[in-house]
Amino acid sequence: MHQWKRVFGCSVFLFVVGASLGDSFFVDATADGTGDGSSWEQAKKTIQAGVDLAMDGDTVWVADGIYFMATPVVITNGIHLESVGGPESTTVNGDGASSCFILGNSTCVVSGFCIANGVTNYTTEGSDIAGNGGGVACSGTQPVVTNCVFVGNRAATYGGGMYMGTARNCVFRDNTAQKGGGQFGGTAWNCTFIANTASDGGGGRASGSAFDCTFSENSTVYYGGGMAGGLASNCCFEANSAGFGGGMYAGVANRCFFRFNQANSGGGIEQGKASSSVFSANQALFGGGGMSGGEATQCTFSGNRAHYGGGMRSGTVSNSILWHNYAELSGTDLYGTLATYCCSPDVVHGVDGCITNNPQLVTDSHIGGTSPCISAGQASSVVDVDIDGEAWAIPPSMGCDEYVGHEPMGEPVFLSLQGATNFATGYAIEFQVVIQGVASESMVDFGDGASATNILGRISHQWRDPGDYAVVLSVMNGAMAGYARCTQSVHVVSSDESMVYVSPHGSAQNDGCSWLSAKGTIQGGVDAQGVLGGVIMVGNGTYLVGSAIKVAKGVRIKSAAGAESTIIDGNGASRCFDLGSSTCSIDGFTIQNGYTISSGGGVFCYGCVPEILNCVLIGNYAKYSGGALYGGRAENCLFVENASKAGGAQRSGIAQNCTFSGNVATSGEAVFVGRLSNCISWPDSVSGNPLVTNACCFNDPIFGSTNTGDYGLTAESPCIDAGIAAFSTQVEDLAGSPRIFGGSIDLGAFEFPVTRNTPVAVPTQWMVEHGFSGDSDALDDQDEDGMITWEEYVAGTLPSDPESFFRVGIAGDATRYVVSWFPSITGRKYFVQGTDNLMDSFHTLVEVDFTDGSWTNNMLDPLGFVRIQVELE
Repeated sequence: MHQWKRVFGCSVFLFVVGASLGDSFFVDATADGTGDGSSWEQAKKTIQAGVDLAMDGDTVWVADGIYFMATPVVITNGIHLESVGGPESTTVNGDGASSCFILGNSTCVVSGFCIANGVTNYTTEGSDIAGNGGGVACSGTQPVVTNCVFVGNRAATYGGGMYMGTARNCVFRDNTAQKGGGQFGGTAWNCTFIANTASDGGGGRASGSAFDCTFSENSTVYYGGGMAGGLASNCCFEANSAGFGGGMYAGVANRCFFRFNQANSGGGIEQGKASSSVFSANQALFGGGGMSGGEATQCTFSGNRAHYGGGMRSGTVSNSILWHNYAELSGTDLYGTLATYCCSPDVVHGVDGCITNNPQLVTDSHIGGTSPCISAGQASSVVDVDIDGEAWAIPPSMGCDEYVGHEPMGEPVFLSLQGATNFATGYAIEFQVVIQGVASESMVDFGDGASATNILGRISHQWRDPGDYAVVLSVMNGAMAGYARCTQSVHVVSSDESMVYVSPHGSAQNDGCSWLSAKGTIQGGVDAQGVLGGVIMVGNGTYLVGSAIKVAKGVRIKSAAGAESTIIDGNGASRCFDLGSSTCSIDGFTIQNGYTISSGGGVFCYGCVPEILNCVLIGNYAKYSGGALYGGRAENCLFVENASKAGGAQRSGIAQNCTFSGNVATSGEAVFVGRLSNCISWPDSVSGNPLVTNACCFNDPIFGSTNTGDYGLTAESPCIDAGIAAFSTQVEDLAGSPRIFGGSIDLGAFEFPVTRNTPVAVPTQWMVEHGFSGDSDALDDQDEDGMITWEEYVAGTLPSDPESFFRVGIAGDATRYVVSWFPSITGRKYFVQGTDNLMDSFHTLVEVDFTDGSWTNNMLDPLGFVRIQVELE
């Protein structure tokens, strides 16, 4: 649970409960019940008996104790019912059999009770409120419940804790209902809703109005983890979850904070309207990390995450800042959203009042004094006041904050480390940086010499050396004499120290600390690995799985000898891996014959975070989608002969430098929905909306021989040097060879020519002259200089001398320069090629005779990049 101190610039509502001018009556659970209730000595034994004595304006005082209810207390008039010792000492307990109170629409006040274990269902007596209000049921908003704690109440329909009525200064915890787990309808003032659940919607509350309330860790399967519908003003939604709208679904949010909420769609809000609000560190599996649909005005979105639209998906947004968000597939800050007078990298600068300048956010809600967002908003879009309760300037600032100069810091800084504090070297640990209050600058110091300034949302770091480190977040404000700081200590161990070993010859009883004491199953290795980022090293062999290998933590599962030697087989009966949303990776396996009646026959991922690297996925089947892989990020992988209805190979994930061929599906034989970069899909189709492709080949790539399983490139392939290196994270390809040969990265899982036969005939005499025997392979790199033997032959360099390489030089200026190269020998053709942008392909400018060895650029338009291509005549 994340706890925050919040300081709002808002009105303070006071509701004073005290003795009325009427008579007083007394209730004590230890009394014998024979008294007239006029004093403590004559106290009534039950609350209902005391209530029955009181008339409008009278007060019923209740002594400390637990009052078990066979039937609910019914109040029909304007009395005050108050405990003496407060909710810590006085409990009204429905005992799992009865609701606790029925208040109708009376003008009563109930104060100072723990209202627990109340239950109401469809057979509850009370006519119009049957099934509503497990703790308290009202038929209007006049009844007031104040300074009470609702815990463990349950309603069959609406309002597990409370139905309708007005709640003030109350806590709703662990209540359950179909709608409105904590409260349904009515009004809540300065209340806390924590860990309530609803089966249909409104985990915390549904409908009605909430003012100055906190919603934390509430949940529902469907709509509105924190709140569904209604009005939320000056409220804080943190760590709530739902199918749609992790923080809130529909309704209106004004001057609210949405942080750390999660949903399938709309991490912060789904639909509805939001004004002068903050969306920070929310997450959606599919679309709208901060908000999905609806309307946002004068809001600030930072550090939110989703597949599509990290900040906001669809809907309209105005006078807002959307920055530092992240999308795994498309739309880093905005996706399909109509934006006016907004600051974001995803808008067009100068169109509809939008700008793309860095907004200089110093917290998740406030901007710095030199922000370009100051006075950049549209006056006609202003709503109410800003997040601090201050008036908007004319024209207003973009975002939720109107900059008024340095202000005292009113809230603490907070650094959140996602996951354990014990992890391995080389593993990127993600921190969540949220700064509340008003600040002018911030810095994160990782304790190993690295630091980052003015970062909000997610930031990752990895340590190269084991040891203990202090991660320090420091925040400065102009009104402060020094820095505010918070520290997170981390312990880093070496990968070797944390390694767990798995072998087909191992056993469950072994500790997995060495090959001699290896675990016998991969699941056993995963379960034994207690270090975040620790390696499970898997030995050669075939591993039959009867149920999916489940990985729910950030570990690295790696084969010792690669995909050809290490096979995971679902045997046509089971999915092979279930990686969930963990920050794990599986590296170097053949994953085959996986089967599921749902999605992800070979591997299932909940989101795009799990990594599938250097794997062959073949012969997997899913009934619905993602025959081989659902979600995840695949790189250097080969997908062959997988099948499903949508996405024969993969659905809803990321693929980089992957090859898809021979997969089967009704929609998207290779991929249905997702993001592809540097990929080959042939003859397979790709489809789905949204589908993002970068530098991919959907035409004949000219494979080697697919009949024999050779999906490498031939010398004539258009995929050679056609990729964009920035989309690759691996230094080797699927075959274990260097990822880049030649000018740029190739498309697909294999880099040419590592899987090819020699594309040119190297003369035997030349091989002998350079120290090779007759049976030497022209694919070898004898001097380990990155050029294999046949390349050295074509280039005219010495294959046994690492200092002998093809040199290209340039002299002159940008408008007229001379390109020269060495060696330049007979029997070769030399082509000067150029491009203005490395994102585009090179094109041939001129063929030059070997005797020249140089070319002078006299072109009117200068070229940004030039290269020389050498071929045999």
